[in-house]
Amino acid sequence: MEHTSLASLGKQYAADVENLDQMITACKERRRFAIAGGNSKEAQRLERLAEMHTQQRRDLITLAGLLRHYYDGGADTENATERED
Repeated sequence: MEHTSLASLGKQYAADVENLDQMITACKERRRFAIAGGNSKEAQRLERLAEMHTQQRRDLITLAGLLRHYYDGGADTENATERED
């Protein structure tokens, strides 16, 4: 079993933020199409999904910043939180 250090996990979290950005954008676009098509149930589902991804994104930004701060000897965590919407 491969052991992942917390420092590399922090870097992975930062990279995963980009993936979540794309997922949030896709949810919003699909929601817009659902509304245009009159499918309010699907639009609500997509809105909740986008909200969940947004929360995941915030959590990953926070965790990545904390891990980088800890392992980089107090590196700047403000950069990680500035990208938050």
